[in-house]
Amino acid sequence: MEKINNQQIGIEKRQTIGDRIRGKTYEQLYGVERAKIRKEKYSALRKGHIVSDVTKAKITKELTGKKLSPESIRKRTETRRRLFLEGNLKTNKGFKFSEESRRKLSLAHKGKIVSSKTKDLMSKKYKGISFIKRYGGERSKSIIEKISKQLRGRKISPDHRMALIDANTGRECSDETRNKISKSQIGKIIPLEQIRKMVSTRLSHGGYISAMKGKKHTEESKKKMRIKRALQIFPVKDTSIEIKIQDFLKDLNMDFVTHNYMSDIYHSYQCDIYLPKYNIILEADGDYWHGNPAKYKWGELTEWQKNQRWKDDIRTYELQTAGYKVLRLWEVDIKQMDLNSFKIILNNIIKEKNPLMQNMENKYSMIPIIKFQKMGGK
Repeated sequence: MEKINNQQIGIEKRQTIGDRIRGKTYEQLYGVERAKIRKEKYSALRKGHIVSDVTKAKITKELTGKKLSPESIRKRTETRRRLFLEGNLKTNKGFKFSEESRRKLSLAHKGKIVSSKTKDLMSKKYKGISFIKRYGGERSKSIIEKISKQLRGRKISPDHRMALIDANTGRECSDETRNKISKSQIGKIIPLEQIRKMVSTRLSHGGYISAMKGKKHTEESKKKMRIKRALQIFPVKDTSIEIKIQDFLKDLNMDFVTHNYMSDIYHSYQCDIYLPKYNIILEADGDYWHGNPAKYKWGELTEWQKNQRWKDDIRTYELQTAGYKVLRLWEVDIKQMDLNSFKIILNNIIKEKNPLMQNMENKYSMIPIIKFQKMGGK
């Protein structure tokens, strides 16, 4: 009975002492000089001491929800700065957190809203510094994979997309980054709907400004572009009249190549169909896009149609000069054409000698060659 009373007295005594000193600093309790001695003594006693999980839990519970006063933050900052200069500050540099610790840290930060001020500070601190420079090779790789996994399939709003474009405008990529972007885009075909969305997004945010505005391509860049363009297929989908001519050739068991790049003429381009055995070029010209003179008078044509007709004439002449036979068929004729009529027309051009045009019949084509060069020719 006496033992129980003594224990109870001890507990009450500790509680009284705790209430008396709670929230007070050493300086407030003992004065500056004595507080300094007690801190050094206490520090020496606790050096190397391992805090139990129970004590850690108690400390965590006690500090949860509490905010440090500006004075405490200032003191802590000064202490850390002093220890850092002395070389006694223990940092996490080179330290690897366990998976459990990472999980706990992640849960502790989940749902926290970062202030605009903090975002600006972080942005300024890490601007222009890659993940590799920040965290090293292995950790940066895992971070990039994690971010990529989280963003996969997420839709970006037009405003966010424009903000990203503005943020990256003027930023110079390293050669390694350029090569990565280039490799990732090889073989990709952007759907027409996506192109329309991209255009409409840019137009709704003040219009599209070309990145090449005011700049000129180098001769090396032009050469690379020509080589790349030669390997691209235009258009991606064949027109109905092209498909009809292809079907006729298949029925006649004739070998042909579609969209063959004609590089041996000055105004090189991709022809619709090429018959290698007979050295014949077949062109299926749409009435509107190529300006069929049987349907459209010269004065009714747009500037683009006039230019296209000139391109057709000049390319036909250059192909015939290079030794090719050229057969141009209009859309209106192809739609009415059957296999027998196509066979007769094809046999006639196979038997004929190369009808090199001595005088091009340019009754309707009056655009000079310089104009064609400006509008996309070589």
